[in-house]
Amino acid sequence: MSYLEGDEEEAAALFVEKNRRLLETIDFSKSNSVQRSLSREMYDLILHYLGVRKLEKHSLTVLEHRPEDETTWVISRDKFESAPNRRYATGETGTAKVVDVSIEQLYADLPSPCTLADLPNEAKGDVAWIFAYFDELSDFECVVTPGGGSVELVKESSE
Repeated sequence: MSYLEGDEEEAAALFVEKNRRLLETIDFSKSNSVQRSLSREMYDLILHYLGVRKLEKHSLTVLEHRPEDETTWVISRDKFESAPNRRYATGETGTAKVVDVSIEQLYADLPSPCTLADLPNEAKGDVAWIFAYFDELSDFECVVTPGGGSVELVKESSE
């Protein structure tokens, strides 16, 4: 695959458009020829445009939603970019996983104020990154502050 540097997104979208039928036959849960022949950045973009994963990159966090199994990953942007083979290790810092509930519903169900301990069992891993994600996006009207040896989230609309 050839493209001009800086046109990665357009190139990935075009690649998916032209090769969708073939791409839909590949099991992306395993190592595959597409993954082995492209940079990790291009592979991520192809999965995004194919709909296997939906990526949202922000300053501090990356949200990756996998519609097929209703799993959402919240990963530190630094870890996402610098350690692609460790992105999904929930036993390490920088990675949180939310299963069986949308990130929006998780936020809506949280009491205000709340701490990391108030997150439900559907949130696993380094869950402080979930609060970092909420804090970073203006969609979630909240303030996140350190407090009492943990992190506290206060929804602005409930004050």
